[in-house]
Amino acid sequence: MLIRKAFKFRIYPNLEQQEKLSVQFGCARFVYNHYRHVREEYYKETNSGLNYNDCATDLSEVLKVEKDFLSQADSQVLQQTLMDLQKAYENFFEGRADYPKFKRKHDKQSIRYPQRFKFSTNTIYLPKVGWVKCVYHRNIEGKAKNVTVSKTKTGKFFVSIQCEIETP
Repeated sequence: MLIRKAFKFRIYPNLEQQEKLSVQFGCARFVYNHYRHVREEYYKETNSGLNYNDCATDLSEVLKVEKDFLSQADSQVLQQTLMDLQKAYENFFEGRADYPKFKRKHDKQSIRYPQRFKFSTNTIYLPKVGWVKCVYHRNIEGKAKNVTVSKTKTGKFFVSIQCEIETP
């Protein structure tokens, strides 16, 4: 049976990498808040909702053209943000969670890379950020599926590596 297990490690980005991660966090937050607002307004006007595909098409064809700063963020991070918003709405409508809230700059920040990340002895490669120093305090088991980078309110950075593991 395949299960997914996460391994969380502390990372130590330098100042340049912290700035690049801040840009990624900001762009992801902007996309989440923008499409949460767009979905609300669309529902008020038409009484029908938008889904992930509608938002993803609009993101690539309209929003990235209008907002140049979004090109500084990894495209897959922005797509994962839209998937997170879609999941938040699904959880709300199925009664598992409250209505999705706007993301705030001063709360915990996180972004997810679904692919193109790499591991080395004491570093991890993140697209549009580069090789970041990482402290691996245990072995990573299984096949890595995605990587989530988070920043706490206190300014500490962590990486969580989700792996698929075969269990008997």
